[in-house]
Amino acid sequence: MLTRNRFALAAGAIVATLLLSACASETGATDYPLTAYSLANGTDTEQVGDLSEIVNQDVELSPPDPCDEFIEYVLQNPANPQLPFLEDFDVYPSIDTCLQVLQVEHGLFMGMDLASLPYSLRAYNLGFNRDYPSSMELNGNITVINKRNRIIPSDYSPIDLVEVPGGSLVSERIFADLMEMLAAAESDGVPMRVVSGYRSYQRQRVVHANAIQRLGIPEALRWSARQGHSEHQTGLAVDLFPAIGNHSCQAFNCFAATPHATWLGEHATRFGFIVRYFDGSEPITGFAYEPWHLRWIGQAAVDSMRATGYYTLEEFFGLEPAPEYLD
Repeated sequence: MLTRNRFALAAGAIVATLLLSACASETGATDYPLTAYSLANGTDTEQVGDLSEIVNQDVELSPPDPCDEFIEYVLQNPANPQLPFLEDFDVYPSIDTCLQVLQVEHGLFMGMDLASLPYSLRAYNLGFNRDYPSSMELNGNITVINKRNRIIPSDYSPIDLVEVPGGSLVSERIFADLMEMLAAAESDGVPMRVVSGYRSYQRQRVVHANAIQRLGIPEALRWSARQGHSEHQTGLAVDLFPAIGNHSCQAFNCFAATPHATWLGEHATRFGFIVRYFDGSEPITGFAYEPWHLRWIGQAAVDSMRATGYYTLEEFFGLEPAPEYLD
């Protein structure tokens, strides 16, 4: 671990480098850059001249280990294994290495993968704000909308809406990935179309009312979100059906049995999407299995979720399950 003295040495070497560079630019004495590393390690000292005398040649200067500061903090705060994960710690994607050091050298977190704990370092490094999980302004593409978390602000409407083939609107943020995914699906023999994209607050009110009329309240609450609680309002969610003429299924109740649903389950993550309400997730997400409903969170977030083994945003970000509405 770099000590305070070694940081001072590094700073001194950098100052020396700057002085040398200034001199070189006036005299033309050297025609290549000298780094703090080369000064501290005694390389090129014949070109450095008298300046080399101010550097301790016996001390190697190396970049700080990304784990050092984090491990020091953990050791000073052993009673809180989840930690606040301060912004100063930039250990991703080295978290597994850091954990190994803590386990092997210090006997902490034995048998535990810290990265898989709720609100893991991987999640933190995405910039997620747990205090306001449903704020589009704070969380953007990783905003969590569910029965416990109403979209903020309630009248949110994306300013970057674009039209996709078929007439639905989506946020421009997802357009390229969506088009690439649809092209890949068609290439694999399972062409699909977008049947629903962005819905306004008022439009979702109508959709939910229709679901209640058609299904009754108990079932409607499983399959349709109330206004303000729908991911479609973010512009980051789409519902997909097989392309017309490609498959006889053109309804929600038969989609799960199609090869299109299987393809989405296997390949959607390649394009920054997740099947938001997968089979068995209802106690956590609050909604029944919807293999047609995809939510774009971006590739960085998808990769982080897959690395931790979580499949719901609620679990990944350490949020409470949302099986029922609070209001």
